[in-house]
Formats: sequence, structure tokens, C-alpha cells
Amino acid sequence: MDVNARLDRETALMLWTQGSAWFSSEQNKKGRIQVGLLADLAVLSKDFFSVPEEEIKGIESVLTVVDGNIVYAAGSFSADAPPAIPVLPEWSRW
Repeated sequence: MDVNARLDRETALMLWTQGSAWFSSEQNKKGRIQVGLLADLAVLSKDFFSVPEEEIKGIESVLTVVDGNIVYAAGSFSADAPPAIPVLPEWSRW
């Protein structure tokens, strides 16, 4: 692939966040960290802006917050993980 045809990481992230909000007509609700917008964010396992390009695909969320609530936590954030969702119906666990 021609290196000149690639997006820089900042533009790619902006398109993933603000662009997705625009595409769903929710740019006034989400897509940026801003007072009054939904508090959805992810803490990543590696720095998206500094890892070698090949490592980007291996980046994972270690903490995910949706509307101000922790919905996923791993690694050093494990103590903050929400309880597991119960298996329903009850008989399906066996």
C-alpha cells in the first residue's frame, strides 16, 4: 500500500469518533469529550499515537465507560469491573 494514501492517526481517530456520530446524526450527543455530551470512552492497552503501526490491531480496551458507567474493566482496572451478567434461563448453565 502506498504510504501517502494512508490517513494519519489523528484523522483516523477523528473519523472513527466524530465521523461515526455524524453518520448516525448524533453529533450533538456524542463523538467528542465535551460537557453535555455522553460520557463514553475507552482506556486502551497501548498508546494509539505512539505504537508501531503493526501493533495498532492488537490494542484492546482495558476500561470502557458508557454514559458515565463502567461497563468493562480488565487488567489493573479489574477491581472496578461490573458484575457478570447472569445466565438466563437458569437451566441453560448446565
